[in-house]
Amino acid sequence: MKSGKGSALALGRRYARALFDLTKPQELEVLEKALQAAAEIWSSDNDFRDFIQNPSITLGSKQDLLQELRKALNIELETFERFLALLAQNGRIWLLPQIAKSYSALVDERKKVICLEIISAVSLPDSEKESIVSSLKNEVGGMARVEWQVEPEIIGGLVIKSGDKMVDRSVKGMLLEMRNSLYKS
Repeated sequence: MKSGKGSALALGRRYARALFDLTKPQELEVLEKALQAAAEIWSSDNDFRDFIQNPSITLGSKQDLLQELRKALNIELETFERFLALLAQNGRIWLLPQIAKSYSALVDERKKVICLEIISAVSLPDSEKESIVSSLKNEVGGMARVEWQVEPEIIGGLVIKSGDKMVDRSVKGMLLEMRNSLYKS
């Protein structure tokens, strides 16, 4: 049974950490791509998800389907196969998106890649995105993986997140800062 969003994230992180700790260094990136692909299938394929979540389907049938998924993804890692079987056995296959995201963060951490989430009020042209990413890479002094999001409610500017850190240079953020300073004075 699914838990709340916060506990699902924490549980996904624990599974990702356990898998990460068991993975051979040369298999990290292959397994990362496999998890991302499996999570994408989980998120986008209603028939797959309904079959796996159906309590009247036997565990063996679910594991057979997961075996077919592994073959379709052309992943020959025993670790991946056993991990999917474990998730099915524990009724936790629904955690695949959280596990994939957490696992990718662990791989990035190992490779010293900084993950940035950049939020803008409108969709930016590719040239502007490239300019922003180039500036940020120079600022952080290394590689960065960037995920772009559009949230019109920030009005303008950018919000940049990395892990638990956030730089809010949005119009909304500046207005809130102004309001707070006016209340204090």
